[in-house]
Amino acid sequence: MIGFNAAANGAGTLRVISALVAPSITSTPSSQTVIAGNNVTFTAAANGNPTPTVQWQVSTNGGTSYSNISGATGTTLTLTAAATQNGARYRAVFTNSVGSATTSAATLTVQSAPTISTQPVSQAIRLGNNVTFTAAAAGNPTPTVQWQVSANGGLTFTNISGAISNTYQFTTSSSQNGNLYRAVYTNSVGTVATTAATLTVQVAPSVTTNPVSQTVVAGTNVTFTAGASGNPPPTVQWQVSTNGGTSYSNISGATNTTLIQAAISTALVSLPN
Repeated sequence: MIGFNAAANGAGTLRVISALVAPSITSTPSSQTVIAGNNVTFTAAANGNPTPTVQWQVSTNGGTSYSNISGATGTTLTLTAAATQNGARYRAVFTNSVGSATTSAATLTVQSAPTISTQPVSQAIRLGNNVTFTAAAAGNPTPTVQWQVSANGGLTFTNISGAISNTYQFTTSSSQNGNLYRAVYTNSVGTVATTAATLTVQVAPSVTTNPVSQTVVAGTNVTFTAGASGNPPPTVQWQVSTNGGTSYSNISGATNTTLIQAAISTALVSLPN
C-alpha cells in the first residue's frame, strides 16, 4: 500500500493507492483417505490484490490433465466419495487481474468394501479328475480371499486350509459329492461371500448285487435280481444269451432291477457290464 500528500488550495489531502498483487498460495489441500459413500473436504487459500477467485479442478489420469469442476468456486470443496474416484487428484486455481497460482494436487483414496465380480459355478466332474472353482472380487484395499466348504447343504461352512487364491483346484473323491464351495473376500472395510457352487462327483456304475443262477420247472416264473451303484444313478437293461454266453441281446422292457420271466428253455441272463 502506498500513501502520499498533495497540496491543493492550501489544504493537504492524503491519497491511498493499493498495489496490484498476483495470487500467492497460503494453504494447499491435503491428500485424504475416506470410505466410499462418506463426504470428503479439501481446503485451499491464497492472497492477492484484487482478491483472487478460485476454481477447483480434478484429474483422473494421474495428473496428466485437469478439468474444471462445475460450481466448485469456493475455498472449500466438499464431495461424496465414490469408488470410481479412487486415485483422483484435486487442486485449486486462484486467479485475479494480475495472474494466477495453482495449489499442489491432493490425492483422494477411496476405500470400498469387496464386491463380487465373478461367482463360482456348480460342476459335475468324474471321480478322480480335477475340478476348478473360480471367483473374483473388487475392493480397496485389495481384498484377501478364503475358500470355504459345506458338507451339510450350506448350514455351516468351514475354511479350507491354504485355499487363498481366486482359483481353487483339487482332485475329486466320492466323499465330496454334494459339497458346496464358496469364496469369502475381506478387506479393512468389510466382508462378502460368493454364492455357493455345488460339486457333483460322477461315479461309473459298480455292480453291488449279481443275479443268482436258478433251476425251475418249465412254464413257471423265475425271478432274477441285480443291483448297482453310481452317480448319476445308473439305469438298468437286462439281456439274455441263448448261445452259451457268446452273445447277448436286450430283453424288451426289462429295465428294472428285478426281472420276472416264465421259464421256457435254458438261457443265460445278465446285466450289461
